[in-house]
Amino acid sequence: LCRGRRKLLMTHQKLENVLENSIAPALSVLGVELICCRFIMDEGRQTLRVLIDNPQGLTSNDCAQASRQIGAILDVEAVINFQYDLEVSSPGLDRPLITVAHFQRFIDQTITIKLHHPVNEQRHFTGQLLSVTKQLVQILVDKKTVNIEFANIDRANLVYTARV
Repeated sequence: LCRGRRKLLMTHQKLENVLENSIAPALSVLGVELICCRFIMDEGRQTLRVLIDNPQGLTSNDCAQASRQIGAILDVEAVINFQYDLEVSSPGLDRPLITVAHFQRFIDQTITIKLHHPVNEQRHFTGQLLSVTKQLVQILVDKKTVNIEFANIDRANLVYTARV
């Protein structure tokens, strides 16, 4: 990691990966899981959105503690060379699914997936998550099983369904 005031020229995606690797261990000590870091452009301002979760349920105190810890790490490591706002929050009802572990936690739930490259001439799928490995995600769409290479997933989210 870059220390000091040197400028780092890297894409947002690479920077997000560096940040995730840097802050995940500190959040783990707090008993909080890092879901992801994303730079969002909102009304002309860059926002670093950090999504966190806690298996026992996330509180506003968890978010505040995590925000202070992340802010301290970012100040020391100085890897971001532009102005930004830090936002720490829960993943929400339509939480992103990024890692194999995220997918495994929601087997049998409804998810939506956007692909880099089409499968069966489609790039968007919504269906029941059947299984996942490092190589393959299997979902049930309209009573048909669709196999999707894990590496082909651009974005995946849990679909919130109200329970009656």
